Amino acid sequence: MTTVYHSQEPEPKPTGNHAYETYLPLHLLFVDRSYQRGISEMHLRQMKKNRAANGFDPQLAGIVTVSMRSDGTYAVIDGQHRLELARRSKVEKLRCDVHVGLTVPQEAALFLALDGAKPLFANEKYDAKLRAGNQEIMAIDAVVRKHGCTINKTGDRSKAVRSLNAVKTLEDIYRALGADGLESVIRIICAVWPDDKEAYTEIMLRGMALFVQSYGGKFQESDLVKKLRLLPTYQILQRAKGKHVPGVSGSLWQAVSDTLLAIYDNGRRTQRLSPKAA
Repeated sequence: MTTVYHSQEPEPKPTGNHAYETYLPLHLLFVDRSYQRGISEMHLRQMKKNRAANGFDPQLAGIVTVSMRSDGTYAVIDGQHRLELARRSKVEKLRCDVHVGLTVPQEAALFLALDGAKPLFANEKYDAKLRAGNQEIMAIDAVVRKHGCTINKTGDRSKAVRSLNAVKTLEDIYRALGADGLESVIRIICAVWPDDKEAYTEIMLRGMALFVQSYGGKFQESDLVKKLRLLPTYQILQRAKGKHVPGVSGSLWQAVSDTLLAIYDNGRRTQRLSPKAA
């Protein structure tokens, strides 16, 4: 089956007035976590290793991009790991590229546009896109919150229930099925496996999305939910993996969709979604 995605909405454009470059004291710099990703200790260790011979030299650290706030502090847009390493190295000042007149959404848009030395994953861009007013992410977030789910911003496997790790998958589903289709996928999964972490992973989300895309308007959602509640996700995945032949039978999520189809049709004499085998 060929999936046609809607064209991706362009990222919001940062605006504002670039003012000057200067050295700023570290106590005036801060990171706005409403759009910034968290600190990566692994990235910091690698940076420290690369600078081990000469220590942290502010003149070799490059320019940190900041936005001057009305209270005289500076929000770091690009360079938070250099800022953190500088603080741990007892450095007092860093060279900064100062922007004046940016709103917080414009800062978030600039953060996305720079996406510097350590490229951002979709999960890490999520809050920044929200703050920048990205319509696609705002629509996805509304669906996610409506069903009591959260987004795991780090991309690590979260211990929390209803925590969605696969932001890129949510974006793909939204582009293929729209907000209503994405809501169907999440609504079914939440109804069937509310506390099963495996249900909120990429394979299950994409598998359910393919099923909804293929049979939307043809299946009874209440019947599907009733049948799927009898099976934990690991059994769904086991059956799907039994059907899947890498390089031959398509993607694993297609096998999940086929498994959902078989479960839905099992025992049905009428209104089957697939022809009954002779």
